[in-house]
Amino acid sequence: MSKILKALLITIMILFASQKVNATTTFSGSDLLSLSNVTFPDGSYSIDGSSLLLGPPNTSKSKMIDINIFSAGDLTPNQSTTYEYSMDLTRIACDDTINCNSGDIDHDPIFYLSDGSNMYTWEVVNGGAATGTNGQLIAGEYLDNGLTGSIINRSIRANNIGLPVIGGDYTVDFSFSFSNSSVTSIIDFSNDTGGGIPNPLVFNHAFLGFDPSQSLSIGILNEGNLGETYQLNSITLPLTVVPEPISSILFIVGGATLGFRRFRKKFKK
Repeated sequence: MSKILKALLITIMILFASQKVNATTTFSGSDLLSLSNVTFPDGSYSIDGSSLLLGPPNTSKSKMIDINIFSAGDLTPNQSTTYEYSMDLTRIACDDTINCNSGDIDHDPIFYLSDGSNMYTWEVVNGGAATGTNGQLIAGEYLDNGLTGSIINRSIRANNIGLPVIGGDYTVDFSFSFSNSSVTSIIDFSNDTGGGIPNPLVFNHAFLGFDPSQSLSIGILNEGNLGETYQLNSITLPLTVVPEPISSILFIVGGATLGFRRFRKKFKK
């Protein structure tokens, strides 16, 4: 094998490896106010120390925070990509003097990936007195109406997830793998006392199409109870996202990454 060919192969291997490991950065909730790619479509937010309080909402099912992750044209329609991020939140009481279906225990943030037309979602639902569960994870699809989202499909994927009591913290880790008309997501959920779901959950979002070439964003939608407020303490985002050479390989890497994060958290505790 010629030296030139060997050098080329080594270069390709290095580039391929760099696609698997993307550096991340963590922003506090208050840091997000200074980022140009972050907006607050509902318009209801405030700062509490280093945390960001989203709500109470002005509009039902509205976007409380929207974070642009790709501009239109950054990706091609058939380009396969995996995007991973995590959010740390504190569960705070719903203001039942405004509107809470189940009293002050209501806490139902909807986390989404959107291409501007369709939203691919995971809901953290309080359960408790309302459903007899210690929290639920619900996967689904919504139509993106600009300010608000409207339900197309919802599927309960887990009960008794270990949602903390009011005042407790929890972390949600996401991995979205997407290409043209296809979105598959992985979610992991853990609380501040070492509980959570036993293993990350995988869901294939099949009800709506997807166009990676459009402007893409992630964010939080309110569930519809206008007394709810979500305390976002921090968010960890990738500094760079490189399209996958082989989507299935990096989807496996994404799952392994979430599993490693869970192991590392438990080890630290």
